[in-house]
Amino acid sequence: MELTSGLNMFLIFYLAVGFIYASYILLFAGDLWYAFPINMLFGPVYIVQVIFKYRKLHPNPSYKDVFYGKKVAIFDLDGTLIDSSPIWLDAFSNVKFEVGLEALIIDFPPGVGILDCWKNLLKSPDFDKNMKFEFTPEQLAEKTEVEYLSLFEDVALTEGFWSVAADLKENGFRLALASNTNKHVVTEVLKRLGIENVFEQIICGDDVKKKKPNPEMYKTLAKNMGVKPKECVVFEDAVVGAKASVAAGMETVVIWNGEYDQDVYPKGIKFFLPDFTDLPGNLFKTNKERVLEAAKEYEEEISLANQ
Repeated sequence: MELTSGLNMFLIFYLAVGFIYASYILLFAGDLWYAFPINMLFGPVYIVQVIFKYRKLHPNPSYKDVFYGKKVAIFDLDGTLIDSSPIWLDAFSNVKFEVGLEALIIDFPPGVGILDCWKNLLKSPDFDKNMKFEFTPEQLAEKTEVEYLSLFEDVALTEGFWSVAADLKENGFRLALASNTNKHVVTEVLKRLGIENVFEQIICGDDVKKKKPNPEMYKTLAKNMGVKPKECVVFEDAVVGAKASVAAGMETVVIWNGEYDQDVYPKGIKFFLPDFTDLPGNLFKTNKERVLEAAKEYEEEISLANQ
């Protein structure tokens, strides 16, 4: 008896929501009268889908919770602003071939500096320590940087960067860049990308004693800009970079390509986004505001389709 009563109440509530939704569509979205029963029947299902869709894409906190009250946005370079891994891998491979180490397998995790990669490679069991080898890790890293710049051409910025950079600046944000890569390489790459004048402050791997995942780079950057770490938002891609920014006490957004599970990133990551395209125009909106906008857009699409 109680089950039947509960089902009846649910049905009444469902149809009431459907009636309100269908009436709104009919009166304000210009839908045709004969679509009223369909909208009444499936309207509640659509509303639930919209809510779950945006809860999945934008779980709490909202963008507004993360960006409101912040003063500085800090961007990583490799993997965040550009997909540079294929170029670095080609540069490593070419240098390996040049110095006679083509048989060794490169381990080049995102965010790890090229000097550390060469050090690890020369310590690997596959490296014949009895062979006559005249290059130091520092020399090999320098060769790799030169080769990288020779291969660097026609590289596109991550989609949405220009728009989000403009949006941030219009809202009073100061922009900065933090990269484990050495400064002379970063400087040249920024020039080729045409973004050398975008950032107020730039800090690189050879500017600090300890690179990422140590938080020194981010703490130093905040100090140089005269802000507190909690007043900064960081865009990172690699696990080591995210560890550094989180450890520095900064809100962190990961530009995520799916290569590594989200579980391996440190706790405290606010969002995992494929690029920057969802941010412009939405930095200071709540999830509720975005859901209402999505519903309005859907109503407009339905209205246009029925004209």
